Amino acid sequence: EGKGSLLSLLKVAGWAEGLATGVGLNYTGGATFQINIALTEKGVEEFQQVTDEVFFAIRYLGQQHNQHPELSRALFIEQRQLADMAFRFYQRPNVMSAAMGAAANLHFYPPTDVIFGDYDYSEYRPELIADRLSRLSPDNVLITLVAKDLPENFKTQKISEWFSAPYSVNDVPQQWLEKWQGDLNDTLASQSFTLPSANTFIPQDFELFSAATQSDVPILAVEQAGMRLWVKTDDTFEVPKVDALFSFLTASSRQTSRHAALSQLYASVVNEQLNEYLYPAYLAGMDVGFYSQRQGFTLSLGGYNDGLVDLAEKVLPTLTIIDINPDRFDSIKIELMRALQLNRESTPYRRLASTMRQALYANSWSEVQLMDALADVTLADLQQHVDALWPSIYTDGLLHGNVDSDTVEALSDLLGALPNCDCDLTEQRLHMGVVKLPLGRQQQTQILNHSDAAILWYFQAPDESLSSAALSQLTVSVLHPKLFNQLRTEQQLGYVVGASAFNRNKLRGIAFQVQSPSSNEQDILSALSGFIDDVLEQGVDIEEFNRHRQALSTQLREADQNLNERSGRFWGSLLLADEAFERRERLAVIVDNTTYDYWLAFVRALLLTQEASLIQQTDSALRSKDPSLNADRAPIQAFDAKNKQQIIYYR
Repeated sequence: EGKGSLLSLLKVAGWAEGLATGVGLNYTGGATFQINIALTEKGVEEFQQVTDEVFFAIRYLGQQHNQHPELSRALFIEQRQLADMAFRFYQRPNVMSAAMGAAANLHFYPPTDVIFGDYDYSEYRPELIADRLSRLSPDNVLITLVAKDLPENFKTQKISEWFSAPYSVNDVPQQWLEKWQGDLNDTLASQSFTLPSANTFIPQDFELFSAATQSDVPILAVEQAGMRLWVKTDDTFEVPKVDALFSFLTASSRQTSRHAALSQLYASVVNEQLNEYLYPAYLAGMDVGFYSQRQGFTLSLGGYNDGLVDLAEKVLPTLTIIDINPDRFDSIKIELMRALQLNRESTPYRRLASTMRQALYANSWSEVQLMDALADVTLADLQQHVDALWPSIYTDGLLHGNVDSDTVEALSDLLGALPNCDCDLTEQRLHMGVVKLPLGRQQQTQILNHSDAAILWYFQAPDESLSSAALSQLTVSVLHPKLFNQLRTEQQLGYVVGASAFNRNKLRGIAFQVQSPSSNEQDILSALSGFIDDVLEQGVDIEEFNRHRQALSTQLREADQNLNERSGRFWGSLLLADEAFERRERLAVIVDNTTYDYWLAFVRALLLTQEASLIQQTDSALRSKDPSLNADRAPIQAFDAKNKQQIIYYR
């Protein structure tokens, strides 16, 4: 995806947003190779030219492989180096993923190589590469164009039997084949497509550092006006890697729907600005992510510590500068608006989860509000937004892994050079508001263009205590399998059935969800009420309760499997202001000490005597047969959380 790549030139032309390649259909005796391109509307219109660019790129690769074998060999050796490095510092995934991967690889490798096989680049076979490239030819291709509005000469003519989807199948026009097999020198690729340069991000130094202190958790190593930095040198997993996580906290990123929309757009633009430069870093095992969150923005840097400072030196200074082609900016804005619209069209149970989150957070905006706010945003507006944000930002960071004092000092200097609020964290009073529901039951109804009915019923815990958090988690562990068995297996009410934690910062809660193609909302709600009544009246089997209690206790004390998992745990603690990093153990102790009677009393308070619940539901009775009529209809019986409810603020 770097400079000179096919994706890069397609983006410059305004024809594509993304590109991916790899094995498609894989079967005994063969496979397909796929090139998937996410087209813009302009790209759909210029579909033939896009295919011209693809075939030039394929031809160019074949020519370079045959005429300059030393270049192909150099690229292969680089891939071998990356694979050797990845295998040397392999970190086992969770047990389930490891077992599934090993089982799948038994089809291709002997048992001794089920892990190593994917990293084995020991044999360079140029003739095999040439053979595979020769199969990427115009006479061996199936091209599929999928778009909401197809060009006139690609209009559909048939309806699929099982899904009633309009489609058509045609031979590739003869003039297209002749061009792909002939002269392609008028393409954009002929002017700018190149093989990738040598990857400068490949690390060379794999020295492992020892911790200067005996602390098992991060310590506050840097604290100054506008910034603090937690550090934990961790050699437990014996990998020369580090995770660097930074929250850029500000109360100004989501004050209005326009602020929130600009903040999401800002994150998208930053990732786009960095993508071409950082793509080699991704290949070399580095990782970069920048995204908007409710209290500002988060930047994650990860991978081999040898390249971390160089990576940060490139990334951090670019955060305050918007430097992007205006046409590409317009494309990114369209992409974001399309993503928001797709969120509105997601499956009912996912949609209800989204509207529930909107209801429970202060300064939370719907997709329609965000799209309206984005409509007239300009590049100048975005730069103005960014310029206004940074002087209000407080940076909270974590370095975890193979990190030494030089890295801490370098990162601290780079962070300190960014604009900030010149304040401490308490002065900044960075608040995230969560709605505290009143006692009783409230409801919000959504009109969706979907034939299924769905209910999401949320019960908020009575307070923010660790006890309520532990008991809520235990309640989900006990009730989820019972709910699934009763409503899905026995009653066959729907194919999406479950109980899950629904937590907003320290204010915890549980949620029951059902999506059904055959039952209406009233039937679902009646079945959920019946399930709750059964639990309240009969309780659960004590032995069953004890099994779930023990399983949850074990889960909470489960050892971290790799560096990333431990970094995530430390970071989650900081997000909940658990600066002693002991929340998980304290939760486990509470679970251990919870008796059946005490738990059942909590459940009766949560679901009955102190019920504070909110029901999100679809409404099939009001669903129009014409989807266009429902596109922007307001919710029925709207839950006005921001104006009518108590807000709890978290720093």
